[in-house]
Amino acid sequence: RTYPFFNNFLNKIVFYPIMSKSNINIYIKFKNKNKILKSKVYKFKTNSKIPLEINVSEIVSELKLKNITAFSVIAKSINGKIPTRVNHQLVYGGNEKIKALDCSINVSLTNDTIFTPSYKKSFVWGAALRNKNYNSNIGFCFKKNTGNDEKVEVDFYDESGKIKTKKFFLKPSTSEIIDVEKLFRCNEKNKYLWYVAKSDRADLNAYSVHKNKLSNNSSGEHNF
Repeated sequence: RTYPFFNNFLNKIVFYPIMSKSNINIYIKFKNKNKILKSKVYKFKTNSKIPLEINVSEIVSELKLKNITAFSVIAKSINGKIPTRVNHQLVYGGNEKIKALDCSINVSLTNDTIFTPSYKKSFVWGAALRNKNYNSNIGFCFKKNTGNDEKVEVDFYDESGKIKTKKFFLKPSTSEIIDVEKLFRCNEKNKYLWYVAKSDRADLNAYSVHKNKLSNNSSGEHNF
């Protein structure tokens, strides 16, 4: 499954030993211009007593990758058995050197055997915070890192109704990162945005993350 990479946030994946018993190889895949790059393989036993933490931001730094907007998480069975739901936490937060609360979004990997009707399209929605004291981003990406580019249309709403529409073409293995403060005028008063995104591809996802500029505490959520 592919997730947005937020350059001004900590990006991390955490697997907890709460799944049915299996041994899994996990690695992270990036698309850097026309090259596909992979991290080392992380071995994870689902009956381990220790969670597996993968710091994606560190991997991007070690590989000296530039202009990365997304990463894909791949899990493969070692012994032929794999949980029906490969569940994990998608963690976004502040600088690890500063003690702060990170956001932790519960997600699951997908696979090619999930039935998707040919006529199915994407209609996803969610919320974001609009406040100048926060770094607020929304990342749009496709679940799968293969397939064709596709147009995405996003409508933004506040308490008064629809306030803006943004259209863009989205490529697999990348994400469209929207900086709320740059796109909208923000003040110190909390204002909430709601977005509705549509695409002819069925696998559109969105994630909103917010980081307080003073405390570095973060929150986030996936689309619905």
